[in-house]
Amino acid sequence: MGSLERKLARRQTKDAQKQLKKAMSQRVGLFNLLPGYCFGCYKPFDKKDRQHVFTWNVRVYEETEEVKLYCPACYERTAELPTERASE
Repeated sequence: MGSLERKLARRQTKDAQKQLKKAMSQRVGLFNLLPGYCFGCYKPFDKKDRQHVFTWNVRVYEETEEVKLYCPACYERTAELPTERASE
């Protein structure tokens, strides 16, 4: 019975890895939809600028296959909105 259990365990890990690869490829495919500007203020985004790459924020909405890019200033404003609405 030990070999059957090992076989099932290998099959389950293989299936899990397959699902992870599929999910990752879908997310990478959505990354190609990345706009070249900030969604809030339309400031241009330079993909080759290291500072832009590490400081700008990307939001991916898988349900609608929408990708939004935010500069640091706009991202801070959008992060504050839910707390302002909750306090009203």
